[in-house]
Amino acid sequence: MSAPVVKGWCPGAHNPMLSGDGLIMRVRPVHSRLDRNALQLLCDLAERYGNGELQLTNRANVQLRGINPSDRAEILSHLLDGGLIDDDPETEHRRNIIVAADSIAGDRSRHCADILMSNLHRLPELPAKFGFTVDCGEVRRLADAPADIRIETTHADLIVRADGCETGVATDEAHLIETVTDLCTWFATTRGDIGRMRRVVATKRVPAEFLGKQPTAPTAPFRPSPATPAALFGVLPASAFRVFLETSGINQVAFTPDRILVLDRTPDDVTDFLITDPTDPRAHLNACPGLGKCASATVETRALAQRLSGHTPGILHVSGCAKGCAHPGAAEVTLVGRDGMFDLVKSGRAWDAPVRTGIAPDALTKLDLTT
Repeated sequence: MSAPVVKGWCPGAHNPMLSGDGLIMRVRPVHSRLDRNALQLLCDLAERYGNGELQLTNRANVQLRGINPSDRAEILSHLLDGGLIDDDPETEHRRNIIVAADSIAGDRSRHCADILMSNLHRLPELPAKFGFTVDCGEVRRLADAPADIRIETTHADLIVRADGCETGVATDEAHLIETVTDLCTWFATTRGDIGRMRRVVATKRVPAEFLGKQPTAPTAPFRPSPATPAALFGVLPASAFRVFLETSGINQVAFTPDRILVLDRTPDDVTDFLITDPTDPRAHLNACPGLGKCASATVETRALAQRLSGHTPGILHVSGCAKGCAHPGAAEVTLVGRDGMFDLVKSGRAWDAPVRTGIAPDALTKLDLTT
């Protein structure tokens, strides 16, 4: 529990991130899911020590934020006692694994995830953000999820695919960790100072031994519905979510990188903090916490995003800075905070070149963002 507090990306609860409103402590759910007891514990911790919210990430993780550094050791003790984090900080640090949210006990996705988790110590040293998706069902749920290595299927084989490559190498469960280790080793010895697989693939020739097989399962990400509701801005109010768990009869929740909750039963009542209609324009909003909660942000974000809801085509991303934490992917409209003003990016990411700069926040509601 003596790991230092760091500024920047948070690799896990043992090594929390210092942000503008205190510490952020991240929990990586095993198999991307938590049961009711674990969720109620997180709600209790969020209310007792944090800002009263559970924050969902685009890696299907759950975060507590607004934590006083003096409370870190006590929270870690609760998380360890609840089985929510690994005893070993190094194991926790490496366990960046997203599992398809529709996986079930004993299926191929869970089996492959267990093999990977049991052998993380065999992998070479990798960058903090390096991660995996395990997506071995009849449809691919995680094709757009952030990952460096993707474990998928053809009709018979497993495929280990480097992010950025359309094809991968065929393998089976018995040789899975050997195949993953070989690809990780190639990455580690080739990357130089590059931290992500996609960027290495874009600049280096990938050996033919890691290519050749294409995943055959169709892509079908989850959409908002009563059984798969989306959390607005990836935020769950702890007190309201606790009541929802108690009254709905839900025993387990799986998480997706799209900040959708996959419930183990359809609740009778719809809550106002969850989006259940795929046509709801709020389902296409992405915004980071913004000014006052993140040291990098110079603008307020979420209130603006809600004011602009329904006035932009497709996905709207309001980012407090050019890091684009709330939505690393491309969006039809991205507004990037800079020195209290906004830059406008069309069909791109927060760090892409803007088509217009220096827009005052009040002026944004008067612009035509649909073209």
